[in-house]
Amino acid sequence: MSYSISRYKLICSLVLFLVCTTAVLSVYNVNGVGWDFLSHYLNARTVSSSYFYSHLSAFANKVAIHANYGGINHTYYVTPSLVVSKKIYFDDVWEPLPTVLIGILILVFNTFALPIYIIFLIFLLFASSYITAKNLDLDPLLLSSIVAGPFMIKYTILYNGNEILASSFVLLAIGFIMAKDRKSGIFAGLMGLSKYASLFLLPMLLFLRKRKDILYAILLILFVSLPWLVFNYILFGNPIQTYILQLSETQMKNHTIGMFLSAILLVIKYPLIILLIGVVAIIALKAQRKSSRNRSLKTKLKHVSNRNRNKNQVFALIAFFIISLVEFAFVFNKIQGGIRLGYMVYLSVSVMAAVVVSNKSISKLAIKVLKRKYAAKDILPYIIFIITLSLILILYSSWAQIHFNLLGNMGFKSEQYALAVGALKSHNLSMCSVVSNAWPYLNYYNITTYSPYYCNYTMQKMPIVVFKNFGVSNYCSGAAENISQVLKYTNFSIYLPNNYTCIT
Repeated sequence: MSYSISRYKLICSLVLFLVCTTAVLSVYNVNGVGWDFLSHYLNARTVSSSYFYSHLSAFANKVAIHANYGGINHTYYVTPSLVVSKKIYFDDVWEPLPTVLIGILILVFNTFALPIYIIFLIFLLFASSYITAKNLDLDPLLLSSIVAGPFMIKYTILYNGNEILASSFVLLAIGFIMAKDRKSGIFAGLMGLSKYASLFLLPMLLFLRKRKDILYAILLILFVSLPWLVFNYILFGNPIQTYILQLSETQMKNHTIGMFLSAILLVIKYPLIILLIGVVAIIALKAQRKSSRNRSLKTKLKHVSNRNRNKNQVFALIAFFIISLVEFAFVFNKIQGGIRLGYMVYLSVSVMAAVVVSNKSISKLAIKVLKRKYAAKDILPYIIFIITLSLILILYSSWAQIHFNLLGNMGFKSEQYALAVGALKSHNLSMCSVVSNAWPYLNYYNITTYSPYYCNYTMQKMPIVVFKNFGVSNYCSGAAENISQVLKYTNFSIYLPNNYTCIT
């Protein structure tokens, strides 16, 4: 069965794309982007400046910082010179591809780089859904309508941006793997550069079957990753140093089964409903045909000719789901903020739902619409599209009712950061380097700001800006004893150490 991309399906996809983009940009216009996404932007702003490359040596010296965060002991390997001037903010643990893409957009579009990047991310998700649908012989509107569901639009864009970027390349990698195409290595490499956690999927390359194809795909992964491996070597003397740093923070978290299952259900509930409806429909149709003793139909069900129904692809889909669950178990921390990390589980269930709904026994079913009968394969993509569009519109409406307050104080456009900058200016501190538990936000507003991780290096001599919604940092003991003055505001406070020094 070969699915064509008809004019009507393209129009429907365009409508869904425009609605999703409008909803996300509306939130962005009011709140901006979240902490992690902003860090990527600051990284990009740094690497798009020639000043950064003359200071690479500042990042070679790593110091181990031991901290207790959320009741869990952590060890961070940080750069004491993370911020060496107002021109530099660079967190070298982040994945490189978002930094590169945003950096290019900064050079071309300057202040419009972020909204254009957001539009690009949503477009890439739709484009990858269409290409993957073609590789799996699925209806492109059907797959894109399931993939671009409320979870993907709400959680994977403005908080970080990496998840939706990685999702696009995960889809492409899985699609090419299941089509036994060695070019899957290109997209596997890109998904790893987008989100390191996506590398959990590398065992899926075994489904290419032929050793030559697997080796070729691995070589393509190394080729795509080579610039970042070289950069790692120049910076740290180890080509996989940033991978190791993130891996050291990736471990099975101490959360309850109930928390984990709640998170999983919240992530996959939309594609899961579609999947279960499809399974029930197949079982009912098989039971009906069995009761009629139609042996020819039974034989046809056993020998499905379409390639995305063969055993290899069924096993691949199951493996995709299991690996995604294992990956989520390692990266999931808590329901608030951790949901966005379930993107691979969401994608695995979405692809399974699309495959099940496209099952031959369902696709041949006649559906009566306005006194006319249509084949299910022709009408179901439009039904799923209408459901998804309705859910996104409801989501958009709910965002509007709370003044698009999706990110709360986590968006960089929150008024509290501008007020903090104003307070620093009023006390003649805006030209001084400061320490803050919201360091990316103040850096965005051109205040040279260090993380509390560097307390022994900075906190005893620099002003400290503490935002209440992030909690008072407990990374350093004895810091409070050196405070001579506290300037209290509604959402934040400025602490001045004894004999603080204004370091510009």
